[in-house]
Amino acid sequence: MLKTSFKVLTDVNKIMKTESERTRKAASTALKREGFLLAAELRKDIKAGRAGGQMFAKLASMARRSGNRFITRTPFTKLWSTRQATGASKGLIPVRYNPVMGSDGLQVDVGFTDTRQEKLSKSWLKIGERLQEGYTQKITKEQRRYLARAGGAMPKGSKLRKHMFLRKGTATFKTPPRPFIDPFYSKWRLLSPVRIKTNFDAKMRGERI
Repeated sequence: MLKTSFKVLTDVNKIMKTESERTRKAASTALKREGFLLAAELRKDIKAGRAGGQMFAKLASMARRSGNRFITRTPFTKLWSTRQATGASKGLIPVRYNPVMGSDGLQVDVGFTDTRQEKLSKSWLKIGERLQEGYTQKITKEQRRYLARAGGAMPKGSKLRKHMFLRKGTATFKTPPRPFIDPFYSKWRLLSPVRIKTNFDAKMRGERI
Protein backbone atom coordinates (compact mmCIF):
# COMPACT_ATOMS: atom_id res chain seq x y z
CA MET A 1 0.00 0.00 0.00
CA LEU A 2 2.80 2.33 0.87
CA LYS A 3 4.52 1.45 -2.36
CA THR A 4 1.34 1.87 -4.33
CA SER A 5 0.60 5.20 -2.67
CA PHE A 6 4.14 6.38 -3.37
CA LYS A 7 3.75 5.43 -7.00
CA VAL A 8 0.50 7.30 -7.28
CA LEU A 9 2.06 10.34 -5.64
CA THR A 10 5.01 10.14 -8.01
CA ASP A 11 2.69 9.95 -10.98
CA VAL A 12 0.77 12.96 -9.72
CA ASN A 13 4.00 14.91 -9.36
CA LYS A 14 4.97 14.00 -12.89
CA ILE A 15 1.59 15.12 -14.15
CA MET A 16 1.85 18.38 -12.19
CA LYS A 17 5.37 19.00 -13.47
CA THR A 18 4.32 18.28 -17.03
CA GLU A 19 1.27 20.50 -16.69
CA SER A 20 3.36 23.27 -15.15
CA GLU A 21 5.81 23.08 -18.04
CA ARG A 22 2.98 23.10 -20.55
CA THR A 23 1.45 26.12 -18.82
CA ARG A 24 4.78 27.95 -18.83
CA LYS A 25 5.34 27.25 -22.52
CA ALA A 26 1.79 28.35 -23.38
CA ALA A 27 2.25 31.60 -21.46
CA SER A 28 5.64 32.21 -23.06
CA THR A 29 4.31 31.58 -26.57
CA ALA A 30 1.26 33.82 -26.01
CA LEU A 31 3.51 36.61 -24.73
CA LYS A 32 5.94 36.31 -27.65
CA ARG A 33 3.03 36.36 -30.05
CA GLU A 34 1.73 39.53 -28.42
CA GLY A 35 5.14 41.17 -28.67
CA PHE A 36 5.29 40.34 -32.38
CA LEU A 37 1.80 41.76 -32.98
CA LEU A 38 2.42 44.93 -30.97
CA ALA A 39 5.75 45.63 -32.66
CA ALA A 40 4.11 45.26 -36.08
CA GLU A 41 1.27 47.55 -34.98
CA LEU A 42 3.65 50.22 -33.68
CA ARG A 43 5.71 50.15 -36.88
CA LYS A 44 2.48 50.52 -38.86
CA ASP A 45 1.43 53.46 -36.69
CA ILE A 46 4.72 55.32 -37.04
CA LYS A 47 4.74 54.70 -40.79
CA ALA A 48 1.30 56.34 -40.94
CA GLY A 49 2.39 59.31 -38.79
CA ARG A 50 0.52 58.36 -35.64
CA ALA A 51 0.73 56.36 -32.42
CA GLY A 52 -2.12 54.70 -30.56
CA GLY A 53 -4.64 56.36 -32.85
CA GLN A 54 -3.24 59.87 -32.23
CA MET A 55 -1.72 61.66 -35.22
CA PHE A 56 1.70 63.23 -34.80
CA ALA A 57 1.84 67.01 -34.56
CA LYS A 58 1.50 68.75 -37.91
CA LEU A 59 4.74 70.25 -39.16
CA ALA A 60 5.23 73.75 -40.56
CA SER A 61 5.35 73.97 -44.35
CA MET A 62 9.00 75.10 -44.29
CA ALA A 63 10.00 72.17 -42.13
CA ARG A 64 8.30 69.73 -44.47
CA ARG A 65 10.20 71.20 -47.40
CA SER A 66 13.55 71.68 -45.68
CA GLY A 67 15.20 68.80 -47.51
CA ASN A 68 15.83 66.96 -44.23
CA ARG A 69 14.37 63.48 -44.72
CA PHE A 70 13.77 62.98 -41.01
CA ILE A 71 11.56 66.08 -40.65
CA THR A 72 8.38 64.53 -42.01
CA ARG A 73 4.94 63.65 -40.74
CA THR A 74 5.94 60.02 -41.17
CA PRO A 75 9.49 59.75 -39.75
CA PHE A 76 11.84 56.94 -40.82
CA THR A 77 9.96 56.21 -44.05
CA LYS A 78 12.22 58.62 -45.96
CA LEU A 79 15.34 58.30 -43.85
CA TRP A 80 18.03 57.87 -46.50
CA SER A 81 20.64 56.28 -44.23
CA THR A 82 18.50 53.21 -43.58
CA ARG A 83 17.33 52.96 -47.17
CA GLN A 84 20.92 52.96 -48.30
CA ALA A 85 22.02 50.43 -45.69
CA THR A 86 19.18 47.96 -46.25
CA GLY A 87 18.44 48.49 -49.91
CA ALA A 88 14.79 49.00 -48.99
CA SER A 89 12.53 51.39 -50.88
CA LYS A 90 11.56 53.01 -47.59
CA GLY A 91 13.45 53.66 -44.40
CA LEU A 92 13.70 51.08 -41.64
CA ILE A 93 11.56 51.56 -38.52
CA PRO A 94 13.58 49.97 -35.68
CA VAL A 95 10.67 48.86 -33.50
CA ARG A 96 11.35 45.42 -32.02
CA TYR A 97 10.13 43.13 -29.25
CA ASN A 98 12.09 41.19 -26.65
CA PRO A 99 10.70 38.60 -24.20
CA VAL A 100 12.57 38.80 -20.88
CA MET A 101 12.35 37.16 -17.46
CA GLY A 102 12.26 39.93 -14.89
CA SER A 103 11.68 40.13 -11.16
CA ASP A 104 7.92 40.22 -11.82
CA GLY A 105 8.02 37.18 -14.08
CA LEU A 106 7.93 36.82 -17.84
CA GLN A 107 7.33 40.01 -19.79
CA VAL A 108 7.87 41.40 -23.28
CA ASP A 109 9.43 44.76 -24.15
CA VAL A 110 8.16 46.53 -27.27
CA GLY A 111 9.69 49.59 -28.91
CA PHE A 112 13.27 50.76 -29.36
CA THR A 113 14.69 47.87 -27.38
CA ASP A 114 17.56 45.40 -27.39
CA THR A 115 16.88 41.81 -28.36
CA ARG A 116 18.69 38.62 -27.44
CA GLN A 117 20.37 38.62 -30.84
CA GLU A 118 21.16 42.32 -31.25
CA LYS A 119 21.67 45.44 -29.17
CA LEU A 120 20.04 48.63 -30.41
CA SER A 121 22.67 51.15 -31.52
CA LYS A 122 23.19 54.49 -29.79
CA SER A 123 22.38 56.30 -33.02
CA TRP A 124 18.93 54.66 -33.17
CA LEU A 125 18.32 55.52 -29.53
CA LYS A 126 19.21 59.14 -30.26
CA ILE A 127 16.82 59.23 -33.22
CA GLY A 128 14.06 57.78 -31.04
CA GLU A 129 14.67 60.40 -28.36
CA ARG A 130 14.53 63.19 -30.94
CA LEU A 131 11.27 61.83 -32.25
CA GLN A 132 9.77 61.59 -28.77
CA GLU A 133 10.98 64.93 -27.41
CA GLY A 134 11.19 67.14 -30.49
CA TYR A 135 14.22 69.23 -31.35
CA THR A 136 15.52 72.47 -32.83
CA GLN A 137 17.84 72.34 -35.83
CA LYS A 138 20.02 75.08 -37.29
CA ILE A 139 19.28 76.06 -40.87
CA THR A 140 22.26 75.49 -43.15
CA LYS A 141 23.21 77.52 -46.21
CA GLU A 142 22.39 74.49 -48.33
CA GLN A 143 18.90 74.35 -46.89
CA ARG A 144 18.37 78.05 -47.54
CA ARG A 145 19.39 77.61 -51.16
CA TYR A 146 17.21 74.48 -51.46
CA LEU A 147 14.15 76.32 -50.15
CA ALA A 148 14.81 79.36 -52.31
CA ARG A 149 15.05 77.17 -55.42
CA ALA A 150 11.84 75.38 -54.45
CA GLY A 151 10.12 78.72 -53.90
CA GLY A 152 11.33 80.05 -57.23
CA ALA A 153 9.85 77.04 -59.00
CA MET A 154 6.42 77.63 -57.48
CA PRO A 155 3.71 79.65 -59.25
CA LYS A 156 3.72 83.31 -58.15
CA GLY A 157 0.17 82.93 -56.94
CA SER A 158 1.04 80.09 -54.55
CA LYS A 159 0.36 80.83 -50.88
CA LEU A 160 3.38 78.76 -49.87
CA ARG A 161 5.84 80.59 -52.11
CA LYS A 162 6.59 83.45 -49.72
CA HIS A 163 7.39 81.01 -46.89
CA MET A 164 10.21 79.47 -48.88
CA PHE A 165 12.36 82.60 -48.83
CA LEU A 166 13.68 82.75 -45.28
CA ARG A 167 14.50 85.96 -43.47
CA LYS A 168 18.07 86.47 -42.38
CA GLY A 169 16.93 86.33 -38.76
CA THR A 170 15.37 82.90 -39.20
CA ALA A 171 18.13 80.57 -38.06
CA THR A 172 16.38 77.38 -36.92
CA PHE A 173 13.66 74.88 -37.69
CA LYS A 174 11.62 73.57 -34.75
CA THR A 175 10.29 70.05 -34.96
CA PRO A 176 7.56 69.38 -32.38
CA PRO A 177 7.57 66.32 -30.08
CA ARG A 178 5.99 63.24 -31.65
CA PRO A 179 5.61 60.84 -28.72
CA PHE A 180 4.87 57.29 -29.77
CA ILE A 181 5.36 55.08 -26.70
CA ASP A 182 2.89 56.61 -24.21
CA PRO A 183 -0.05 56.97 -26.65
CA PHE A 184 0.57 53.45 -27.94
CA TYR A 185 0.66 52.03 -24.41
CA SER A 186 -2.51 53.91 -23.46
CA LYS A 187 -4.37 52.27 -26.32
CA TRP A 188 -3.11 48.73 -25.72
CA ARG A 189 -2.70 48.49 -21.93
CA LEU A 190 -6.19 46.99 -21.56
CA LEU A 191 -6.59 45.36 -24.98
CA SER A 192 -3.27 43.53 -24.94
CA PRO A 193 -3.86 41.41 -21.77
CA VAL A 194 -7.16 40.22 -23.21
CA ARG A 195 -5.45 39.05 -26.38
CA ILE A 196 -2.66 37.37 -24.38
CA LYS A 197 -5.27 35.47 -22.35
CA THR A 198 -7.12 34.42 -25.51
CA ASN A 199 -3.92 33.11 -27.10
CA PHE A 200 -2.84 31.41 -23.86
CA ASP A 201 -6.16 29.53 -23.66
CA ALA A 202 -5.80 28.51 -27.29
CA LYS A 203 -2.30 27.13 -26.68
CA MET A 204 -3.51 25.18 -23.65
CA ARG A 205 -6.11 23.59 -25.90
CA GLY A 206 -3.32 22.59 -28.28
CA GLU A 207 -4.24 25.12 -30.97
CA ARG A 208 -1.84 27.14 -33.10
CA ILE A 209 -1.78 30.90 -32.64
